[in-house]
Formats: sequence, C-alpha cells, structure tokens
Amino acid sequence: MPHPQAFYLNALNIAFQNNFLKLYPFCSHYSSYHQAWQIFSTSHSIKFSPEKSWQELKERNISFILNSDKKFPLLLQKINYPPLGIYYQGQLSFPMIPIAVVGTRKISNYGQLVTEKIVQELVHYNFLIISGLARGVDTIAHRTTLQNSGKTIAVLGSGFDHVSPPSNRQLARQISKQGAIITEYPLPSLPYPSNFPWRNRIISGLARATLVIEAPEKSGALITAKFALEQNRDVFAIPGSILRNNSRGTNKLIQQGAKLITAIEDILEEFNIPLEKINITPPQLSATETLIYHQLSTQPVSVDKIIANTHLPSAVVLTQLSMLELKKLVKSVSGNYYSKL
Repeated sequence: MPHPQAFYLNALNIAFQNNFLKLYPFCSHYSSYHQAWQIFSTSHSIKFSPEKSWQELKERNISFILNSDKKFPLLLQKINYPPLGIYYQGQLSFPMIPIAVVGTRKISNYGQLVTEKIVQELVHYNFLIISGLARGVDTIAHRTTLQNSGKTIAVLGSGFDHVSPPSNRQLARQISKQGAIITEYPLPSLPYPSNFPWRNRIISGLARATLVIEAPEKSGALITAKFALEQNRDVFAIPGSILRNNSRGTNKLIQQGAKLITAIEDILEEFNIPLEKINITPPQLSATETLIYHQLSTQPVSVDKIIANTHLPSAVVLTQLSMLELKKLVKSVSGNYYSKL
C-alpha cells in the first residue's frame, strides 16, 4: 500500500485535472490529503476510483512521490511553489552536477552545433542534463546526452498519456532508461499551452544552473531563466549574431547579467572544475560532411583539391567545411587550406 498522503494526492490531482496551482490553497485548509479528498470528492460528486488510478501507476511502472519524501529532489524542494508531488519513470538521484539546457524550438544550424558541442562536453565532465523534451534545443540536448552515454531528465508539461510532441515519444522512452521522465501532471492530463510556462520552474528548480543556448525575445527558455534567477540559481547564455532573431533573447540575458558562455571552460570555472584534455568522439556526420572529412588529414589540404576529389560544387564544399570547423573537427590553415584537428 502506498503512503496514504501520496495515494490521495494522486486522486486529487486527477480530480483537478491540470491546474496544480488550485491545489495549494485548497489543500492548505486540511490536515491531510485524505481529508481533502473526502471533502472535495463528496462535494463535487466525483465517482472515479483512487484505488484503480493507483493500480494503473503500478502496472505502468510509474512512481509518484510527495515533496516531503526522502527521494524527492532536494534542489526542487527548495523552490517557491515546489510541486506537491511528482510522477516519474526512471531514476531521480545521480551523483552528478545538474544543469538545465534550454532554448528555442526553432533551432538554427548554429544553435544545433553549439548545443551538440556544449552538451557533449558537459556529459564528459559528469553533468546531468535537464530539459523539457520540446522540439529544437531540448531535443538536441537530450539526444546528444544519450548518444554520449550521459544521464538526462526530461520534464513534461502533460501527463504520461500525452507526451508532447508526439514525435519525441520514442526519445522519452529512451530517456526513462538512461535518466528520468518527470511531470507534476497526472496520467491523462493534456499538454495545454498554459502548462508549459509553469512547468519551466521545475526544469530550473532541478538544476544548479540554467544554460540558454538560443532564444528569441519571447521564448519559453527566457521564462526558465527568470525562474532560475528567482530560485537563486545561476543563468548562463550563449551569445549570437545581433542580426538573428534567435539570438536576441540570449544577448539580452547577457546584457542583464547572465554569464556569457563561449566555451566549456566558462561553465567549469563557475563550478571550480579543473579543465582537462577532452578526447571526444566526433559527432555523427552527414554523408556530405563524411565525404569531405575523409579528404583531410593532419596536413593542410587545399579547397581546390577537395572539390576535385569529391566532384562537389565549391559552395557546398565551403559550407560543409565551415560546419566541420564549427564542430571543432577541422581548422582553416593559411587561407584556402584545411586540416583535421
């Protein structure tokens, strides 16, 4: 039998269906969730079975704990308005440094490259990557962590029945095996737009710092950064071009005092972690990138020779070389020559 408080809070969550804020003032009037459930369910003629709902959690291997439980994440306990309880699949506790990595859903090539590079390096230094499973930066952060055998936590803005976006449901299953999926919403809760800004306080609340990769001025990632500041946590931001909309939010964060991040060293400095030489496996390359990469060696090779050997248009070769350079796999040497790093 579960802890009775958790048992009845789960029932209340389902009864309230999606708006946890309403639970705070309601539950504060009663000495226990059991008492609150009895009064609320009677006055509203609620007929569903708390026992059946709890059995479904058990059958689906989904855990539910109160914020007073010893397994509840300590950092999350300390925020304003912590969730009264959380549902989760996977493992909650890791001997790692938790950092939130967030950003725009409409990620640019620059944003993707930066996310892959920074997350790969964070995993190397034993950081736990926390994000929101959304398209764009969140997806790249989770996926890169998994590809590099790291640990990651995804925080949903819905119940487990409606993982959003649907295209990330397989990714969510992978995360639950290599980290955890967390939500404060009961199983049948839909991903209403209003859920996500409030969900962001959990993303920042689980982490010691929040890193914003790429974000326009009106971005959910900036809401996460705002919550982080309110929770007295660090905020980091990647700078970008003043000509690109996706960089306006991050550049503004830096103006307002967020720590400017240009390399992993900037993050390590904040956590007093010594820098070491990283031997990271190159990220997965496209077919065209692979073709060009194999034309290079540690000795400089001219762009003209690469074009001649690959039979690719010069514009394509130059673009792909720039992408490889951003991925820190090649370097430009004396003009139109490139070599492997």
